[in-house]
Amino acid sequence: IQLWKQPYASVFDVPEKIFRLRITPQGVYGTSTTGVYFVPRAQHEAIKLQIPADKLPSFVFTDENGQPSFVENYGLYSPGRQKLTTLPRSFTDPSDALVKNGYTYLTSYSFGINRIYKGKPDTTWGHKLGLQSSTLERLKPGREKIYATTLSKGFYAIDIKKAAYQLFDRSKGLLSNSVYDVLEEGDTLWVATLGGITRLQGGRAASWSTAEGSRGKRALLVFRDRQQRLFVVSETYLHLFQGDKLFA
Repeated sequence: IQLWKQPYASVFDVPEKIFRLRITPQGVYGTSTTGVYFVPRAQHEAIKLQIPADKLPSFVFTDENGQPSFVENYGLYSPGRQKLTTLPRSFTDPSDALVKNGYTYLTSYSFGINRIYKGKPDTTWGHKLGLQSSTLERLKPGREKIYATTLSKGFYAIDIKKAAYQLFDRSKGLLSNSVYDVLEEGDTLWVATLGGITRLQGGRAASWSTAEGSRGKRALLVFRDRQQRLFVVSETYLHLFQGDKLFA
């Protein structure tokens, strides 16, 4: 696990591969195939949480107050192992979760997306939306929408009030239908894809791939730092946007 704070980086050695990270006000959670590691804020040691082997979470997510919850098949738990929600048996293989306006939105590799309100799954919303058979990877927040990424169909911009969606794929200007991240900024969307980074703005698409400076072809993450600089993380580099140019 590496945590960057300019001008230094802190490296926390753990004996296994970390495949999901979640930053919270209390610290950073890292999920592996055999456990969950926690790095408390302002400390320099990764602690492995005591969780029974048959209760290992798929990933950790946080609510709007930064409080963490664990997600495993058929249930959501607090770090103290208090069960918060029982999921429907049909909703298997959860892939990501996001909390917005009091609702918890939960995606699945095999059952699309559903939402939870006050501990109870709201299956009618998911059926109305109509994405039950979709394989969804990650959820990203927007002002009035949420964005669900896929590795083969692009990404869905979901209007959570109307339970409706719009699909964005290569026909809308993306470099690839494999999407890893979406950042909303006003009427602009920055989309990290297998082929590089695409900016969607006012119905137009502009893209930056290997030829424009993204040496690590696959863009995995797009974000702004506290100084409002726009960065793109690829397979091999951290890239910085300056104007309309992307530098590694």
